[in-house]
Amino acid sequence: MTAVALLALQVTLNAQNEPIPSVDLYTLDCEKINSTAIFDNSRPTILIFWKTFEKDCYNQISSMVDAREDILGKDNVRIVCICIDCTGKTTHVKPIIYGKDWDVKAYIDKNGDFKRAMNVVNTPLTILYDTDNSVICQYAGYCCGAEEMVCEKLKSSIALK
Repeated sequence: MTAVALLALQVTLNAQNEPIPSVDLYTLDCEKINSTAIFDNSRPTILIFWKTFEKDCYNQISSMVDAREDILGKDNVRIVCICIDCTGKTTHVKPIIYGKDWDVKAYIDKNGDFKRAMNVVNTPLTILYDTDNSVICQYAGYCCGAEEMVCEKLKSSIALK
């Protein structure tokens, strides 16, 4: 990975213990769910904020799904995707998730409350959480090969528990 690619990742390595904001999100079936309920404390979580019209977002989700299955094991890490550009009609999101055959939990941030509470500016934004819901690292943008860095960080986190 080149130095330019590393800069593009904008990696934040310091773990943070800020609580997950409590706001309403929606499932793909339009059921309301609180944002704090999307985390599973039994395994680390890869949280990806994405937009339906950005190719880099598709690439990020696809590469993380592939890396999780190939490197970490499908059942060891959860991937949660938050669609942040679905302010009105959300029926187009479900076919995207199922059509790509992504094995992820997907939610919709209809009002942008979660995005604002999490200070999301650029997408895709990937945040890694350990089982205590502490941030391991985060980075904005898509960079081919970044999934290997993500997997190493998650492996280290799992090994430390």
